[in-house]
Amino acid sequence: MPQMDEFDDEDIRGDAVESDSDSHSPKVYRIQEIPSKGLGVVAAIDLVLGDLIVVESPLLLFRPEGPTILSDLQLQGAF
Repeated sequence: MPQMDEFDDEDIRGDAVESDSDSHSPKVYRIQEIPSKGLGVVAAIDLVLGDLIVVESPLLLFRPEGPTILSDLQLQGAF
C-alpha cells in the first residue's frame, strides 16, 4: 500500500486558509499554534453571527439501492 506524504508544520500552518470553492473569498481563518494546546483554527477577521466560514463538497455520494442486511434483520426482530 502506498504511503501518504507526511505533513510538516509549514504544510498545515499559514497566515490564512482559503476555501477551495471560492478562491476570491476573504481569508476568514488561520491555523496557528495555541499555547499549551497545539494547532488551532483562529478567526483572521471579525466575524458576525451567520458569516460563512468554510464550504466543502462531499468526498463520497451514494444512493442505497434497497434494504440493507441490517435493516432486514431489524425487521425480523433479531435486534
